[in-house]
Amino acid sequence: MGSLVGLMYHFFRVKIITLLAEKRVHPNFSVPGINEVDIYQFDPSDLPTLSETNSDDQVWYFFVEPYYKYAKSKRVHRATGGGYWKITGKGCDVKDKGQVIGSKKTLVFCRRGATSKETETDWVMHEFYVKDSPQYEKNFVVCYIEKKRTKKSSVSTPDDGQPSLGLSSDFVSHVTENPSSEVR
Repeated sequence: MGSLVGLMYHFFRVKIITLLAEKRVHPNFSVPGINEVDIYQFDPSDLPTLSETNSDDQVWYFFVEPYYKYAKSKRVHRATGGGYWKITGKGCDVKDKGQVIGSKKTLVFCRRGATSKETETDWVMHEFYVKDSPQYEKNFVVCYIEKKRTKKSSVSTPDDGQPSLGLSSDFVSHVTENPSSEVR
């Protein structure tokens, strides 16, 4: 059964890259369940209300046009009003039939504290990029955002540190993206 999960995870990533390539060729292309939103204008707790995805799994999808820090730079500005998205790890390639068709980066949201110390939250984002091509009209990424459930405490807390009654840590966290919540 584990190989089936891995296979579904692979198909999920390939489907996301396929949708992203279509969006980059035709910027007016839309997919039910994936809104085009400048997610960096909002803190993660505001994003679920901006998504068309009605998810019990607490995952949301967005098309995002990256904002670069400098005119000729590829460094994306990922700061929001209350914190920033920090890259974790080095990312990975997305392959289909042995060919690299895109890549994926994983980020975690860090909240700025009253002091200079920052706090990592349980908000995680997976950014999908398509391999560049001269046929693309506009630069977009697909962001898959989720609120992780941890077993560290008995009650998950939102970003402000107050307990959330609707989120229990008894729910098992998703190890891979859930293919059943894939946009069709």
